[in-house]
Amino acid sequence: MPLAADRLMSESARSLLAFLEGCRGPDGIIRRHSFHPEQLREWLGGIGILQWDAGRDDFLYRLFGTHLAQNLGRDLTGHTLAAWPPDLAQIMREQASVAVDRGVTVVAHYRFHVLKRSGVVENGLLIQEKMVVPMAYTDEGPLDSVLVYVGQELADIPELRSHMMATDGSCWCAGDRSVCPGCPLPLGT
Repeated sequence: MPLAADRLMSESARSLLAFLEGCRGPDGIIRRHSFHPEQLREWLGGIGILQWDAGRDDFLYRLFGTHLAQNLGRDLTGHTLAAWPPDLAQIMREQASVAVDRGVTVVAHYRFHVLKRSGVVENGLLIQEKMVVPMAYTDEGPLDSVLVYVGQELADIPELRSHMMATDGSCWCAGDRSVCPGCPLPLGT
């Protein structure tokens, strides 16, 4: 089976995914109780945990990391994905739903435009990586949540240059399926 790790570019995301894989229970599910926040210290600021809330018909943030809150300018803990602009919320909802429904890790890459001091937008190739890992928030029951990790490092990732330039600046893959046409990342070994 193809591995999400094949598509991850940052060592930080790969090491977090390896840690989480080690937290799988006998039923094959990563459960919230199988790790403690202290064990995630290295990544915690970039982690969000979303749980499906049937009453709100949306995913609800149980945790919104400090780095995420600083970058956004507010903490979304206790809010649903509806707190985001509708088009962005829809992509995030789709990524979380695919992860939960199929039990696969989603990997996404986003290109950022850099504004130079002169005010000119540099057509840079700074790319941020995001990983969405399915889990269960409760001690028993099916997958109902995702742990989202957004790497804090922006980098020029040569393997993604042509694809990022050819798309709207984002690409995501789920399990063994490339969601975005032409994704250059491997589908596993």
